[in-house]
Amino acid sequence: MRLDSTAKWAVYAAFTVAFVGGIAVAGSSAELAQIAPRASAAVAQIFPGAAVLGYGEETEGDVAFYEVKVEFGDRQAQVEVTADGRVGEIESVVPAEGLPQPVRATLTRLTEGGSVTEIEKHEVRGVPRRGTFEPVVPPAMQYEVSYVIDGARRQRTIGQNGELLAAESDDDGGDDDAEDDRDTD
Repeated sequence: MRLDSTAKWAVYAAFTVAFVGGIAVAGSSAELAQIAPRASAAVAQIFPGAAVLGYGEETEGDVAFYEVKVEFGDRQAQVEVTADGRVGEIESVVPAEGLPQPVRATLTRLTEGGSVTEIEKHEVRGVPRRGTFEPVVPPAMQYEVSYVIDGARRQRTIGQNGELLAAESDDDGGDDDAEDDRDTD
């Protein structure tokens, strides 16, 4: 349904700010009732006082969860959380300066001659198994790096110890590391 600008303002004016489990949530009371209290409480525990900007319902394998977008200070994150409060992954955009040294070293080597466009930190706190997120202890950190070299957009995932975790992809979704993937026996 498309709304003209007058109708959009009327809808925005009708929204209220409410609190669910200590998290400020922008939206109507009908929308707020759709977020499970234990999920909301789990997000509040991770990001006390954060404002919920929105959420959606997702499924990965046999795990149904909310993807909740929060804002805390001048930063934002997305949290995967099941209705019973189990957390899967927390995603946020981070600056290169805040990366662990092994990750920064790999990033520098990987993007030599290019420019970094975005770094997403993925904090894996749970993996989908048996209908829920089973905890990963300690949480695993991964950094998804988007960058441009010679006009080509590329993306790689770097592990918390600086190891490359995924094959390189470009803007066509192809694998530019075909030579690395070949069996050389």
